[in-house]
This record gives sequence, structure tokens and C-alpha cells, in this order.
Amino acid sequence: MGSCDHRFSQRDMIVALNQAQMGAMWGKRSKCGSWIRVSVRGRPSRYVNVRVVDTCPHRYCGYGQLDLSQAAFKKFA
Repeated sequence: MGSCDHRFSQRDMIVALNQAQMGAMWGKRSKCGSWIRVSVRGRPSRYVNVRVVDTCPHRYCGYGQLDLSQAAFKKFA
């Protein structure tokens, strides 16, 4: 279970968002549970929709970086 209290597995289309862009964990500004579209830079036709279920610590993910599940990452590999 991630910081958003959603149960998930690596087979799910999910993402951990970096702390800077995650914002507050609860309330209107929370990104928890939001769906975002992730695309390959320069190739917007290659994309995947993923649900935000966790926070990626700043020591691993800087601003603009994501931690995709294995299932989501495989869509780009």
C-alpha cells in the first residue's frame, strides 16, 4: 500500500509521483487517485494512462520524474 492508501500490485497501471508535484496528501490539491497521461518525450502518440497511488521520495525522483509500475513501464520498453 502506498502513501495514498490504495492497494496495488506491479501489474496495475500506476505511478508514484515525485514529492514536489504530489502536493498535499489529502484535500482538493491532492493528486492521490488522479489519472495522468505519461508519454514519451517527442512522441506524444506513445502514451499510457496511470493512476497516482504513491509518492516517490525526493532522493529518488526529482521534479518532473515518475516511478512507473512494471506494467506501465513495459508499455514503453
